[in-house]
Amino acid sequence: LIKKLAPTISVPFVVDAGGLSALSLEPAFLKEVDTPFILTPHPGEMARLVGSDTASVQKDRWGLASRQAMEWQAVLVLKGAHTVVALPDGELYINPTGNPVLSTAGTGDLLTGLISALAAQGLEAEKAAICGTYLHGLAADMLAARLGRRGCKAGDILDFFPAALNETAESPLAEPGEHYAVKPFS
Repeated sequence: LIKKLAPTISVPFVVDAGGLSALSLEPAFLKEVDTPFILTPHPGEMARLVGSDTASVQKDRWGLASRQAMEWQAVLVLKGAHTVVALPDGELYINPTGNPVLSTAGTGDLLTGLISALAAQGLEAEKAAICGTYLHGLAADMLAARLGRRGCKAGDILDFFPAALNETAESPLAEPGEHYAVKPFS
């Protein structure tokens, strides 16, 4: 299905969960199409994509994310503590927002939806991934500050998305996404 749809899509193609499992059978496909891809694996999904194990992924999160983003020519959002956004040129963004609330079931779906929504509004794949990751973590931080870190569910984080957007949208002269960007890792 991904192979069939990708050539027909003009906006970034965001792939998570089952889509990543399908891609793990043939990840080289990503280099065969011009469609901008944003992949959002957790460490277990990343291990399947590269034919490795979760411990190896966790040992070299930054290096692996950078190498694979370059190899696949895709934006790679490797979820986890300090989520890594790796760009096709190998540049890394280490997300400074977020907390253990994001380990709750369904929060990855929120991230995928937020990145997809930003891409659908016209943000380039790189900016959609960086902004979405930042805002997702910021909403979780706002939730934790208000209600604590225990007993939260994904829907609770969703309720803080508007506040996170309002908190970051301070620069009316910035290009879309510019006021959400985090500094690159160097």
